[in-house]
Amino acid sequence: MESLLENKPLVFLEKAVLSGNEIIKMTVRNKDFNSQETAAISIFDITGKLLLKKNFAINTIETPANNLGMGLKIITLKIGKILIVNKLIVY
Repeated sequence: MESLLENKPLVFLEKAVLSGNEIIKMTVRNKDFNSQETAAISIFDITGKLLLKKNFAINTIETPANNLGMGLKIITLKIGKILIVNKLIVY
């Protein structure tokens, strides 16, 4: 029988809906990546405008949502050759 952790994706958002005063947190299953790798995150609004582009150590992917404005956001996260896309709603 598989554990619940094995069914989770390699990278996932802690919360997909959050208020503007919360922190966007992404969790990376460290066993899948080298701990020395970096993650490049980009956040876009629904029109495709780039709101944030930043590099993180893969074990600390956190950024405040307060400068992004309200609405639907698209988050891309690149670690090595892997590209992950998530949606986020900020209210």
